[in-house]
Amino acid sequence: MEDQSVHSLDAAITNLAISEEEEGLSFALEGGLQIPVDDFRTWTVVGCFLTNKPIKFDIMQQVLASVWRPAMGVRFRQGEGGLFWFYFYHEKDAKRIIEEGPWSFENNMLLCRLVEPGETIKAADLYLLELWVQVHDLPPGYTSPAVLEAVGKFLGQFRRIDVANVSKAYQGFFRVRVAIDVHKPLKRRMKLTKRYGSIHCRMALLSSLEPENYPYDESLKAGGRKPLLTIGEPWIRHVEPIEVRRLVDARSDGEGSKQDEDLAFALVTKRKRGPPGAMSLISWNCRGLGNRRTVQEVAELAAVKKLEFIFLMETKCARSKAEELRLKLGFEGLFYVDNVGLSGGLALLWKEKNSANLISYSRFHVDIAVSLRNLPMWRLTGFYGNPRRDGRQAPWDLLRSLKHKSELPWVVVGDFNDLCATREKKGGNPHPHALISGFNAVLSDCGLFDLGMRGYPFTWERGRGSPNWIEERLDRAVASGSWKELFDRACVFNQHMHRSDHSALFLSLAGPTLHSRERRFRFENAWLKDEGFKEVLISAWGESSEKPFSERLDFCGRRFLQWGGDKFQKFGKRTKELRDLIQKVRGRRDEEGRRFLSKADAELSTLLDQEDVYWR
Repeated sequence: MEDQSVHSLDAAITNLAISEEEEGLSFALEGGLQIPVDDFRTWTVVGCFLTNKPIKFDIMQQVLASVWRPAMGVRFRQGEGGLFWFYFYHEKDAKRIIEEGPWSFENNMLLCRLVEPGETIKAADLYLLELWVQVHDLPPGYTSPAVLEAVGKFLGQFRRIDVANVSKAYQGFFRVRVAIDVHKPLKRRMKLTKRYGSIHCRMALLSSLEPENYPYDESLKAGGRKPLLTIGEPWIRHVEPIEVRRLVDARSDGEGSKQDEDLAFALVTKRKRGPPGAMSLISWNCRGLGNRRTVQEVAELAAVKKLEFIFLMETKCARSKAEELRLKLGFEGLFYVDNVGLSGGLALLWKEKNSANLISYSRFHVDIAVSLRNLPMWRLTGFYGNPRRDGRQAPWDLLRSLKHKSELPWVVVGDFNDLCATREKKGGNPHPHALISGFNAVLSDCGLFDLGMRGYPFTWERGRGSPNWIEERLDRAVASGSWKELFDRACVFNQHMHRSDHSALFLSLAGPTLHSRERRFRFENAWLKDEGFKEVLISAWGESSEKPFSERLDFCGRRFLQWGGDKFQKFGKRTKELRDLIQKVRGRRDEEGRRFLSKADAELSTLLDQEDVYWR
């Protein structure tokens, strides 16, 4: 019995949504106690609004969530027949919503009540509205609990008396909680008769439905064509089944590219395709692409690593920002999944035209078929796992469903927000065993194998240098057996990034580079903004005046490489040195190591800011 209890509690804790690690969290079991998982997870309130007008569901859930602010979150679902379902993750949250009502949205009263698991209910069953009533003008001797209860029964179904208000009789009124039938007229007055038959007083009843008692002000009401409110997002849980969308004939040459509001292809067709090189890509949870310095960091990595594909998660910006990045990089393709509120957003960029064909996408993935010269076609999926523990199942089911979308050799990269083993976490509470087992089962079902990772063993951290320092390997690349056979030299590298708490994953299909090639001249557009550019050009052109035209161009190129290259590397060389230094010391937790890491990190931040200003 004890083993069963522990197993049930472990399953329940696994599904708890904890946005931040909670140190010292403990649970105590009473002898033989078993907690059914479903009961532990949700308490259901069902409701309907007193109106025939359609309810703006997206706005309604934001407004109510911001007013209710449940400690463990709430999930909203729109049902049939005018019903709405509210799923709470703690009993106190659900009961508080019932006890503190009534609630309204856009002046439409909400009728709601708790329902038991398996109970069937329809809108006609919701006709009682609980509210507080102020009772005025009660004469002395008629303010006992028995009299107040009789008043409550006169109005409807008596619930309770506000005991705290009874002790404040000097206020001139008392409060009674009642449930009234909305099909019957509201009773506002009542006569009290003495024992001998004479009328003693009248009583006025005032409900709490007046505008000044509403739990939110006008600023929270929706109207017109205002942007969608996201004020309730911190308390809303999104665990609905993921909608996977598939585009037919949506090719990377731009045909049919505007088939859905959630996507955007942006293509440049003027650039000629060069000879194939060593294919590589990065995957990075950038934590916002709207920051100019984040864009600069991606551009720097793309230039150094000669990337063919870039997958970015948590972009948190409009697609126009992703298009600006594409233009800055000179890439030809972009597929973008819009963010929801202040979170989410995926961007997949590719360098060569006609190298990517979309298979499917959702708010958690982008799936493409890759076609590169001199290589068989294969499949690339950028994947982002739900960061909430209670929402893991939906992305897991999504990954299983993607397995059957194509028979091509398959590689999946991204921030899975899951661990394969306990050793992939350092610091904090142990990762739940049920989540580790569940994730490994998903990979096994999909026939995917971890490609490993070179460099630092963790890809995410929080609280660096503090006693609560936590590190985890949340990002990874996994591939099918056929993909591993096709690219048997492929390697994954942990690439430290300064603008996020996540590292980037660098996947090279050709394996590690052993020798650096000789630098070749390439004209940098940024040189045009440098005040010394004109002087170098005039000097080099004049010094080579006796040479043939082709040799003069070659001479000027070498001079620009010497001048512009050295000046350009004034930032790049030191930046690389600092990144290498951070890679070496980032795992040290002793005082000297933390101090060394903090100093290097601060210098890198300053250097990146200087470089951004220099080339702006």
